[in-house]
Amino acid sequence: MVAFDAGHPAMEPALPLEYFERLLLHNELFEDTVRFVGIGGNLHRPRIITRQEDIAGEPANESEIVEMMEKELGFRRLAARFALGYADSMAFARPGVAVFDLRPANVVRTADGLIVPIDTIPVRLDVVGERLLGRASTGG
Repeated sequence: MVAFDAGHPAMEPALPLEYFERLLLHNELFEDTVRFVGIGGNLHRPRIITRQEDIAGEPANESEIVEMMEKELGFRRLAARFALGYADSMAFARPGVAVFDLRPANVVRTADGLIVPIDTIPVRLDVVGERLLGRASTGG
């Protein structure tokens, strides 16, 4: 889960329902088919099990990811200080939604040149998140 209470995006542990909402939003934004399989683990450490089709290809580069998010999906890139995930992660927003942790390891370029995000952190923005990211400057 992504919270905005501290004046910037911050990762917080997600409840199972929040995790499922994130998966559904990822599927909606990127026309993916990640699906729920079941619950694994044990009584004290349950795990949600999902399945996603294997997408053959190579990691997309930064410019390919930016082009897909901005030109094809209507997002704008947020300043690096708003990124969550790894050092090379990028964040993007458009009205009502933001997507975090976009980086080459999480986005595949297929042999046909299709750019496919496979592991993102999308979030529907509440009023606080919308206000905060609406003021965010763009750029790396």
